[in-house]
Parts: sequence; C-alpha cells; structure tokens
Amino acid sequence: MFEINMYSNISEGKLKNIVESYGDYFESDTILITDDFIDRGMSCNGGWKNKQIELLGVTTKKGWRIRAIGTTITKENADKFIAIRKAK
Repeated sequence: MFEINMYSNISEGKLKNIVESYGDYFESDTILITDDFIDRGMSCNGGWKNKQIELLGVTTKKGWRIRAIGTTITKENADKFIAIRKAK
C-alpha cells in the first residue's frame, strides 16, 4: 500500500501514474484517497466530522489527513464519507 507523508514530493498526477502502473494491485471496489477527495468531503464550515475521518481508516489525531492520503478505502466508505458532508 502506498503511503505519502508531508515530506513527499509526489504530485497527485505522478501518484495516479503509479496507481495505473500497478493496475490490479488496487482492487476495483476501492478508491485511492487524494487531497481532492478529502476536500470534497469538507463541510460548508470548512471541517470534517469525526465519523468521516474514521471512514478513511485513520484516527482523528493531528496529521490524519497526511496519514490518509495515498491509502485506499472501499467505495461504500467513500460514498458514506461524501454523504456525511451533505447530511444536516
């Protein structure tokens, strides 16, 4: 599994190329967590609910975003992550 930390120089475009190179390594029922995906889950107030962060498979401790980027989650959890943003 790929993991990117705050010191990584890998751009999102390069990361996508790496993922494409590995083909079946990433199962079709999973998605790669990127900055863009995390941003799409942000509320209109500029934050995330703890449940959303937990759906990414990381703890809510400081640095959760960096730990989540480059990992994969199921499409089901990805849908839940976005849906929670839209819930009132």
